[in-house]
Amino acid sequence: MNKEESKNTELIQRDKLEGTPFTIITLENESFGTLGEYRVTEKMKNKKEVEKYLKEPKWDTIATIVSILITENNKQK
Repeated sequence: MNKEESKNTELIQRDKLEGTPFTIITLENESFGTLGEYRVTEKMKNKKEVEKYLKEPKWDTIATIVSILITENNKQK
């Protein structure tokens, strides 16, 4: 791959998960979910796995989100 080809290669892919506050980040064939600048899921094999996980939130995801909201609230004080 030459320099011109490498410039055109997207290394990080960001996909907004419609109807949610989440974004799915794909990097080097692994994906994870984020809320703003915070990662809320573990790395998974692909976007579909992350999407399914975020659309059916588990208690650990809810706890992570609450923690993020508390952190952001404390930053604003």
